[in-house]
Amino acid sequence: MKSISLYIFGALIFVFAVTFTDAKYWGDSADYVDSVIFFEHGKNYNFWEFGHLLWRPLGWLVWTKIYHSTEGGFWRSEIASVFQYLSYFAGFASTLILVGILKKLKVSAWIIAVTVFSFIFSHAFINYTQTANSYISALMFYFLGLSFSLSETKENNFLYSILSGICLALTLCFWMPFLWAIPAVIVTPLVLHGFNQQKIFEAAGKIASFLLALTLFYGIALAVLQIDDLSKLRLWITAAAHGDETRGIMRMIFGFGRSFVEMGNDGLLFKRFMLKDPFNPVSFGELINGSICKLAAFYSLAAGVLFLLWQKSPNKKIFILLLTAALPVIAFASFSAGGEIEWYLAIFPFAFIGLAVALQVAEWKISRSAMLIILAIFALININAFSVWTIAKEQEKMVARINLLESKAKPKDTIFLVNWADDLINFNRSFPFHSINIAGNLRLNAIVTPGTAQTKQWREEFAARSLFAWEKEKNVWLSNRAFSARPKADWNWAEGDDKNVGWHEFPEFLSKLEIGEILGDENGFTLILPSETNKRLLQQYQEQLREPIEHYNF
Repeated sequence: MKSISLYIFGALIFVFAVTFTDAKYWGDSADYVDSVIFFEHGKNYNFWEFGHLLWRPLGWLVWTKIYHSTEGGFWRSEIASVFQYLSYFAGFASTLILVGILKKLKVSAWIIAVTVFSFIFSHAFINYTQTANSYISALMFYFLGLSFSLSETKENNFLYSILSGICLALTLCFWMPFLWAIPAVIVTPLVLHGFNQQKIFEAAGKIASFLLALTLFYGIALAVLQIDDLSKLRLWITAAAHGDETRGIMRMIFGFGRSFVEMGNDGLLFKRFMLKDPFNPVSFGELINGSICKLAAFYSLAAGVLFLLWQKSPNKKIFILLLTAALPVIAFASFSAGGEIEWYLAIFPFAFIGLAVALQVAEWKISRSAMLIILAIFALININAFSVWTIAKEQEKMVARINLLESKAKPKDTIFLVNWADDLINFNRSFPFHSINIAGNLRLNAIVTPGTAQTKQWREEFAARSLFAWEKEKNVWLSNRAFSARPKADWNWAEGDDKNVGWHEFPEFLSKLEIGEILGDENGFTLILPSETNKRLLQQYQEQLREPIEHYNF
C-alpha cells in the first residue's frame, strides 16, 4: 500500500465511521453549550474552566464569527454543532497523524491499516469524536506534539522540539489530565536515540516552550478572572473536579477496559456485584456472560502487546515509552474518576503505537492471529453499539417516556428524575439535534448524582430548584420512580455506589409532599403542587443549603 493510500484509507474509514455511527453520550457537552450562552448574555458560567481552558472560548469564537444567528431559540443547537465540528476535525487530524507516526516507525502498511481501523473504532474515540467535548482536540495536539518529537529532520530538530512543547501546552489547555502523559513525549527522542548532548538540549527546549506557552495561556485566564491569590486559585482548580468523589482501583480496571471496548450496562452489573446490591443482586455467572469476558480479552491483548515489546530487544524502547505514558495516567485515574473512559485517551497514542509494533514483531502465527481476532471482535462490538440504527432504537424508548409530558407540561417546567444515570438525562444531554431537545423545553434535573459531593445535600438542592421553578410560575414534575420502595434492574441504580445516599431515602422524603396529577405508570411523572404546605417544607431545607446553585434562565 503506497504512502498516500494509507492516508486515504484512514480518511475513508474515519468518514465511514462518523457517517454510520453516532455518539451514545456527550458527557459535559451540554454544560459547554450553556457556558457559551451565558457568556453571550454577559455572565460567566465556567467560561474559563481550569480543566478545559480554551475549549469554550474557541467554541464561542468560531460560533460568533461564522455561525451566529440572531434567533436565540437556535443558539443551543448551533453552538453544539460548532463544538461537534471541531471534534470531527480533531478526530480526522488525529487519524492522519497516527498514520504518519506509524510510517516514521517503519511499520508495515497492512499493520498500519489494522491499527488505524482499531483506533477509529475504539470506544472512547468513536464516541467523543462525535460530541461537543474537548477530549479529542486535546488528543490531536498530543498526537501533533508526539509527531514533532519523532521528526527525523536533523537540521530542524530544535525547531520541532519547540513546536512539540507548544502543542503539549495546548493539549493541557483542552484537557488537563493529559498532564500525566506529557513526560512520555518529552523523553521520546532520548529513549529512541540516546542521551546525547543534542537530544538533551532539544528536550530542554521542548520543556521551556511547553512551560512558557502554558504560562501564557493560563496567565491570560488568571488575569481575566482576576485571580490574584492562592485561595482563589485553589477554588478555581478544585471547581474543575465538579465535586466528583468516585475513585478506586476496581473502577480504574473497568474504566480502562471500557475506553477501548463498549460494555453497555456491564459496568452497572459489575458495581452491583462488588457492592452486593440488595435490590438487584448480580451473580458471578452473570458477570462472566458480560463484562468479565470482555475485560479478560482486553487485558490478555494488553499483556500480549507488552510481552512482545519486551521480548524483542530493539522494541524495548517502545515498551518503556508505553509504560511511561500509561502508568502515571492509570495511577492518577485510580485516585480520581477512574471509571470515566476519557481519562485513558492520553494513553491511546502510545498504546496503538505499541499495538502496531507488537503486531509487526510477532513471530508466532497463533499469537498474531489471536490479537487480530480480539481487535476484530472489539471493532464489531463497538460498531454495533454505536451504529445509527442501534441508537435510534434506544431513543425510541426514551421518547416514549417524554411523550407522557407533552400534553401536560408547560415549556421550561422543571422535571426531576431520580438518578443522573437515568436514560432521560442522557437523552436530554446527548442528543442535542433531536427535535425534542432542539425545542429546549425540557428542564431535566437529577435528584442525586452518585459519586459527587451533591448527594450530601440532595434534599436541599431539590428544595431550592423546586422553589425557584414555582417563583417563575413553572410546574415541578417528579419521576414516579422516586416513590417506589425499591429500584428495578433497568433504572441504572446501584445501591451502595454512594455511601451518602440510599434508595429508601427518596420515598421517605418525597412522600411528605402534596401531589397533583399522576401521569402513566412507574415510568411516568407526578405533579408536585406549589401548595403552602410544600413551600414551607422545602423552604426549611433550602435554608440549609451550604452553597448556592446555578439556575438556568436561558
